[in-house]
Amino acid sequence: NIELESLDSIRIRVQEDVRLPINVSDFWDGSYRKAGAMESRTAAAQDAQHHVTPYLDAVYDGSIGKLALYKNGSYELYTEGNVRKGNYAFFLLDNYEMLELQPGNISGLDRETYLVERQSPDNATEPTGALTLSRVRLSTKGFQDVHEAAIRLIPAADNGS
Repeated sequence: NIELESLDSIRIRVQEDVRLPINVSDFWDGSYRKAGAMESRTAAAQDAQHHVTPYLDAVYDGSIGKLALYKNGSYELYTEGNVRKGNYAFFLLDNYEMLELQPGNISGLDRETYLVERQSPDNATEPTGALTLSRVRLSTKGFQDVHEAAIRLIPAADNGS
């Protein structure tokens, strides 16, 4: 049994089937990390120059509509008469800031993950600057750009929905 434990590790558990004896003892059971530059990636993550707050209390306007982010981790996206609600979180992946939106009120929609670029990267916890979101796909090797047009969000003038 092989399970993906993280982006850089797997967990292996060996079970011998009665019909197919493989004569392997349980010394293979355990977690295994990816070989190579793991130490340098870990050091880079520890030396991250900015801290990402997972939840904000802010409202942004952009080409996708009005996006309201709440401190409790929920969001509302107002677009052309429709309201999409769900949960969100900002997080770091390989020292890149990401935003994940998980729709909750529309069935059939999958979570969306975006690479985040802030207008003011020195103060990442303040929602005062504009955001540029580029859609990405997460995989075991990190993330891949899906080559969609970037979304530019600017803070809403009235900061209300």
